[in-house]
Amino acid sequence: MSAHKVFWTSPSPFWEKIGVAGKLNEMSKPAILRFATDDFMNEYATILASDPRQLPSVTAKSETWERPCPPSNARLLSIENEGMSESARKLGFLKRMRAKEQAPENVSEKNAPLAAIKLFQPIHQRYYLVSACLLCKPAGLGDHILNTETREKVGFVVRRLINSDAADESKPVSFEAFDEYAYVHGQDGAGWRKLDDIKKIAPGEERLPLFPMYFNEANGFKRRLFTGLVPVGRKDEYAGAAAILDNEGESARAKTTKKTGRMRLFQIKVAGPWQRLVEQAAMVNGSIGPEEEPVIASLFDTSDQRKDEDKNTAKENHRTQVIEISRLILFDYADFLKRYCSDLWENCIAAKNRTPAPGAEDNLISALSSLTLAKEIIYDFAISGSAPSLLKTLQNISSETDESITYPLAYLDRNVFSLESSNLTTGEPVDEIDKIVPEDAIDSLYDSSPPGQFQALLDIIDTLTTLTIRAMPPDLPANEYDIPVPLAAQPPIDTRESYFALRCVFERPMCGEILQPPVVSDRTDVFAMSGFFDPEAPARPIRIGLPLDTSPAGLRKFAKNTAFMISDALCGQIQAIKKMTFGDLVLSVLPWPFHKDLSSKFGKITGCTAKGDPAGMMCSLSIPIVTLCALMLLIMIVAILDFIFKWMPFLIVCFPLPKFKAKGSS
Repeated sequence: MSAHKVFWTSPSPFWEKIGVAGKLNEMSKPAILRFATDDFMNEYATILASDPRQLPSVTAKSETWERPCPPSNARLLSIENEGMSESARKLGFLKRMRAKEQAPENVSEKNAPLAAIKLFQPIHQRYYLVSACLLCKPAGLGDHILNTETREKVGFVVRRLINSDAADESKPVSFEAFDEYAYVHGQDGAGWRKLDDIKKIAPGEERLPLFPMYFNEANGFKRRLFTGLVPVGRKDEYAGAAAILDNEGESARAKTTKKTGRMRLFQIKVAGPWQRLVEQAAMVNGSIGPEEEPVIASLFDTSDQRKDEDKNTAKENHRTQVIEISRLILFDYADFLKRYCSDLWENCIAAKNRTPAPGAEDNLISALSSLTLAKEIIYDFAISGSAPSLLKTLQNISSETDESITYPLAYLDRNVFSLESSNLTTGEPVDEIDKIVPEDAIDSLYDSSPPGQFQALLDIIDTLTTLTIRAMPPDLPANEYDIPVPLAAQPPIDTRESYFALRCVFERPMCGEILQPPVVSDRTDVFAMSGFFDPEAPARPIRIGLPLDTSPAGLRKFAKNTAFMISDALCGQIQAIKKMTFGDLVLSVLPWPFHKDLSSKFGKITGCTAKGDPAGMMCSLSIPIVTLCALMLLIMIVAILDFIFKWMPFLIVCFPLPKFKAKGSS
């Protein structure tokens, strides 16, 4: 075990400048270096190899795309102690370090207003390196040699600064008054944990790697810098992480419920599509008749507002879509219950060999039994027989044993192109699906009281979602993994501007944290990370060369070297789209009496065939022509949406290029 006092300092090329400026508090602070080229590592290595004293000139500073930092140059930094011997310079540095330890706090700096630099992402062509020296005092400011036998290691950590006293944000506050949080990986994912001692490492705190860079000082003394890449590209991950509440790494969202992941999955696969389907039905319902009429009554109006055949066609087309999507939702609901409410599914729904337990299970079964048909929602088409309940429909799905349908979802994924069409593989009708989920059962998705009130349907879906989540057991089945909570559902620790700092860390794991605690450096300058779309971000120069000669004679010369593999189903859909014109698109969004459904143009969509067998295609496209189409389509879309966003003056600026011609020499 080494008794040497190991400590972090700023990079040695910064020492003279710091000493001359008298900023002793910066002696032990790692530096953040900024580079504006994609070969930043070569630039960094070149500076260290040619003249390390240039390193302070690439220190990260505040900049914008209008006022970027000046590029690094080869000029030598002027220092007052130029010509001093290396031993004298080291002795002076030791005196300054000792004076720093005994000096009182710099009150003026601690009470200074907030001033954080902003670091931009690699997409903005900005790269940042954290750099520091790890030294031993008894060795005369020599580099500490890592002992790999005792597993000595170095790294750096990202710390987040949060103002816990946000009662009055208008007052200037020093970053010294902010609380420091460590980024910790726990059993419920990563998040931020508040630190009581900022010079300690939190359990599970993320360490990022440092690598050594060697260079020779002016006197030939070989020096080492530890360097790491600042992860600015992870800004969204850091800013959106939740708070960690305990030492086991359990986050705030886990304290709410263990069912959060499964609840979000249910909303994504069942409740969300179900609600969107109801909203789409309401929209289509209102587009068939005048808005001032009752929503449902407008569908059955017998006046001259619309020809009966057109009205019936619109109703039939949308009813077919409702039936198809509703069946898929039912299958996903059954799949969810089978996986995450397996005991309820097997014993109360499928086998019916026990009575549901009082409480959550009984409430869900009662709700599934009570949901029945509301004919008006599917536009008053004649339906034979009584409509089964949602519970009965799920029981039909669970009891289906036909060999051709080992499981409904697998059958749909493997064989059926469209529930309204035939099986493309065998040409057989899909009556098996009707056996499992008859058209009558679709109505169980659309019960409302009173009929026709779509908001009531949405409320019923919310209620059923709540009952389903409550009926789930708190623990997952043995063969299932917990569902990760989507990023959009994770509450961030703080929604204000995110401030960060870095600290370098030296650890001796074999010595024990009590005897030899990790050596944590002072923090770097406080910084903020930019987002992907930041109005101040530098713009990476991008030049797209479009075809010069856009005449047929010029476009025919380009190779069609990009292949698209198209299945028989997609092929049929593409063939249907080819029948559509711009006028059809316009008529599809116009109100009565100009409205015309696109389905009347498409007809029945089937897959492509070759000699009676299903067949896909391999299409080879000319990318230059595709690029031209994308540009023209972009201009049209921007012009159409300009009446909302008013963005045309800020979209494009063009400069003339004399003699840049399509024909002849340019």
